[in-house]
Amino acid sequence: MGEIFILRSRKSPYWASRSQQRLVRWLKSRGAGPTWFCDSGAGRELLRRGAIPDDFVYEDQALPRLPGEHFVDRWIRFANETPPAFAGMLPSSQERIASNAEITIDAAARNALATWLTRRGLSNRELILLQTGNKRTCAGGCRAAPPTPSFGP
Repeated sequence: MGEIFILRSRKSPYWASRSQQRLVRWLKSRGAGPTWFCDSGAGRELLRRGAIPDDFVYEDQALPRLPGEHFVDRWIRFANETPPAFAGMLPSSQERIASNAEITIDAAARNALATWLTRRGLSNRELILLQTGNKRTCAGGCRAAPPTPSFGP
């Protein structure tokens, strides 16, 4: 990954969006090359404006979803795909990124979690964990929460 461009809104008209215009200028100055498009169509027109030919792009929507596949494995599979114009010119998927991503949690961390859950009366219960985010919480990129003020002596 190289440059990161944050678009204030993909729904704003191009003529009114400096961030979209800046991205298109950068794409044109960089020149066309293999491009992996990880969105649902909304920004695809920006690639066209930036002179990236359609057959230079591999789109997330073109990759079928597999039943039960973890989203990490799907993104790894996506990264292993090749835009049509570059078929046979880029390394094969076996030479690129291995799949089957795993998170290993050591025994000390598992024991600490078990202790934490027990102290709160939550052991042996089904837990539902949610991570939410939206434009307000992630505006300008997700940031760490501000420190919580402390009250009292």
